[in-house]
Amino acid sequence: MALKNLILLASALVASTGATPLHYPSLPREIPIKIIQGTSPNPDAIELSVARNVVELFQKRLGKDKTTTLVQSDVDAADAFWHKLLDAKPKGHVSAITRIQGYAPRAVFNATAIQSWFSSVDGGSFPNQFQDTSPEHWVAISGNATGDPKISTITIESWGNGPTTWFKSVYADRPDYLPALPEFPKENQRALAMQLKDGTVMGQSLIAARDFEDGTGVELYQGVWLPSNTPKDVIAGLEAHITHEFANWMRFAYKRAISI
Repeated sequence: MALKNLILLASALVASTGATPLHYPSLPREIPIKIIQGTSPNPDAIELSVARNVVELFQKRLGKDKTTTLVQSDVDAADAFWHKLLDAKPKGHVSAITRIQGYAPRAVFNATAIQSWFSSVDGGSFPNQFQDTSPEHWVAISGNATGDPKISTITIESWGNGPTTWFKSVYADRPDYLPALPEFPKENQRALAMQLKDGTVMGQSLIAARDFEDGTGVELYQGVWLPSNTPKDVIAGLEAHITHEFANWMRFAYKRAISI
């Protein structure tokens, strides 16, 4: 709490004096965050830094094409897995949801800074910072590298013990079963259809961001809706994945914001 109070004091001083927040000596190098909803109250408990280093070493040595070839049989199995679930014509959906809060003065960090970070990622390089948001990203390409404004991301990713799936997230109309999220501005909400290679929609995603009214921080939300017959362990793995990934979205975006 002392750190949060110090940040609030810095914000008040900036507002009253017009001082540049980047020069305030007590601005932390890491943004304090809190998991509002998700698998772990401590995102560091999900990932070991040593494991991350090993994953990145293999990615760099193999490159994107060989990494894709390495997991191709897993991707094929995942395609069959999702088609089998969908062919059973499930009734309804099951969700995995995470909400992450980060605390920093609005003059330094806000919801716009998160979008700015994502837009700045060189999604065509391998690996890249978007890929680095989760060690379960085998390949992760942000939309700015695809040349298609309808595409948000293209990834090959694993969720715990679940399937290793290739899918692209495409900006789409919002299904009625997604929550309204009235606390988040509509312009800061994005509905995405998760498509397999043949265009089959296997899931829906909703991403949202908001600034706190008192100017003390930002909240990120992601929900993913999959067929209701998706096994529970797949949902658990997915929730762990997005909790860790979006905590890193917050961290990476904050570090960029205080560096420019």
